Amino acid sequence: MISWFKHSRAAGLLQEVIAAQTPVTHEMLDELPHRSPAHDIRDLLMSCEILPRRDAEYLQRIHPWLRNELASIPAEHARILTQYVRWYVLPKAHRVVARRGVGESVPAPIPPLVRAAARLLAWLDDIGVGLPDLTQPLVDEWLIEGRGYYRHLYPFLNWTRTQGITDPRVRVPLPVYPKRTNYLDSDERLTQLRSCLDDEALPLHVRVAGALTLLFGLSITKVVRLRRDHVRIEEGAVSLDVDGHLLAIPPMLGRLLTHLVTQPTSGTRALSQLPFESPLLYPGKAAHRPVLPATLYCQLREHGIRVLSARNTARLALAAELPAAVFASLTGIEVTTADAWNKRVGHDWTPYIAAKDATIS
Repeated sequence: MISWFKHSRAAGLLQEVIAAQTPVTHEMLDELPHRSPAHDIRDLLMSCEILPRRDAEYLQRIHPWLRNELASIPAEHARILTQYVRWYVLPKAHRVVARRGVGESVPAPIPPLVRAAARLLAWLDDIGVGLPDLTQPLVDEWLIEGRGYYRHLYPFLNWTRTQGITDPRVRVPLPVYPKRTNYLDSDERLTQLRSCLDDEALPLHVRVAGALTLLFGLSITKVVRLRRDHVRIEEGAVSLDVDGHLLAIPPMLGRLLTHLVTQPTSGTRALSQLPFESPLLYPGKAAHRPVLPATLYCQLREHGIRVLSARNTARLALAAELPAAVFASLTGIEVTTADAWNKRVGHDWTPYIAAKDATIS
C-alpha cells in the first residue's frame, strides 16, 4: 500500500480529489478526465464502503466514455450512435448481466461496436452517401477493404434495419467456418483431471477450476462467479451451490475446495489489499468483483487444461447418462441447453419422463 501511495497515478488523483474538498460521488468520479485511475479510486472507496455499490458498475462506466467518444464527431453521427447505444447495445448488455452476473467482460465489446459504426458513418460521408441510402455492395466493399470487422458492424446494421433507417435487404454477411470438434478423448480427460487433483505444483485456484470444468462441465463464466458461501461443508461432505442447485462434490475435489475457501483472498491490485477478505473464490482486480473469465481461461491453458474441450467432454458424458432436467439441475445450465446436449449424444429421454410422470400421477 505504501508503494501504491507513492507511485500510483490513482493515488495522485485521490490526493487531488481530497484537496478539492468537494463531496466524492460516483457522478463526480465519472467527470474526471483520467478514467483508469478514477476507476481505481472508485473501487477503493466502494471496498471501504465510503461509496455505495452501483448496479452493473462496469456498464455505468460506458456513459462517460460515450460522451467523450462522441464529442469530436459530427452532431448527426453522435445522435445516431447515442440512440444505437441507448436502445440496442446497453439493453442487450443488461440482459447479459441479468443472465450471468456482472463482470468486467460484459461492456468490453461496446467500444469496438461504437467505433465500427462511427467509422462506417464517416466513410459514408466521405463518399457522399447518406445512411438511408446504404446498399449491399457498399457494405461488402467496406468489409472487403478491411475498414471494419463484420462482428462489430453486424449489430449496428441489425439495429438500423429494425428501425427502418436502412434497407431491410442490407445485411452483414457472416462468414461460414468449418465445424470444429472440441472434445478430449477419455485418456486425455483423465490425465488432466488427475493433474488437477494430484499435482501440488499447480496453483490451487487453477486445480479447483480445472476439476470443476472437467467433472461437471461448468463454464469459466460460472466458476469465476462462485462465492465462498456457495461452498457447503456438512459432516465432512462438501457440496457446491450452482445457481441454486446443490452439487455433490467428490472427496478429493472437496478437500481442494475447502482449502480454497479457507485461503485468504483479496483483489489483485495494491489498492485492494485491505484488511478484509473477498467474498469471492476468484476475486479480480477489486476484491468485490470476480476475475475476468478470460484471465482464468488463460491461466488454465497455461497449465495444460484445454478449457473448452474439457467442458464439452464433461457435458457430453453427463448428457449420455442423465435426462435434460436432471443434467441442468446438476450443472446449473439451462434445460434447453441440456436438452441440446442430450440430442447431440442421441439420447431421447421422452419415455423416461413419461413413465416418471405416470408414476407420480
